[in-house]
Amino acid sequence: MIRIASNSFLAPVVRRSSYHVVRNLSSAGKVWNVYLSGEIHSDWREQISKGITEKNLPVTLTSPNTSHEDSDDCGAIILGMEEERHNWDKIGANMNNIRTKTLIKDADVIVEVNASASAVCHVPHQVVDTLAYVIRGDLPRPLDGDRFIPIADRLGKGNPNP
Repeated sequence: MIRIASNSFLAPVVRRSSYHVVRNLSSAGKVWNVYLSGEIHSDWREQISKGITEKNLPVTLTSPNTSHEDSDDCGAIILGMEEERHNWDKIGANMNNIRTKTLIKDADVIVEVNASASAVCHVPHQVVDTLAYVIRGDLPRPLDGDRFIPIADRLGKGNPNP
């Protein structure tokens, strides 16, 4: 499960008409900083990067150090060996935390695995589609295909609790 959190708020004005999106977003010219947080054992970051490239989204991707060895050993390599493994791990973790805190602080959008979120995506292409919507107002074809029913058709127009 992939979750998306946002460090900023953008209120898009979007109208949907037969799945064609008319957009009026104030993010023209902005390059979005997207931090890809979470596990490093699968290729989800590469899938998101490829999707962003395919959709030509104005996004710069950042992430934690995804090399386990470098991440674990950075403190000992830079500051010298420690006798106790606990100190070795702690020094490396603290160094990595400098990068993580800085990149998260500078991010417009944070894609996380198993964390609190503004949107929950189940596969990487949903992250890319969410970014395309947030940045440009682009909507993909409904995930439910022909079974999709707009909320106004399901619950009636003007429903105060859709």
